[in-house]
Amino acid sequence: TAEAKAAENVRLNPDEIQRLGLVEGGVAVISTDANQVQMSVQADDTLPANCAWIAYGTAASMVLGDAMRVQIKGV
Repeated sequence: TAEAKAAENVRLNPDEIQRLGLVEGGVAVISTDANQVQMSVQADDTLPANCAWIAYGTAASMVLGDAMRVQIKGV
């Protein structure tokens, strides 16, 4: 479904996307100390700076585990 596909995105404030050198619809590497995944970038102007929204319970979030702190960079 469209909702399931959207849940596989990392959502960031548009200013944060620009600051990180990413582009909406592009791919970002999301990493923790132990694991990393690639996710599509989606702009969400309801999120504050320095904050990312990643849906819980998806394949990507399961790889990342219970991390509350992640690093995001371009591919």
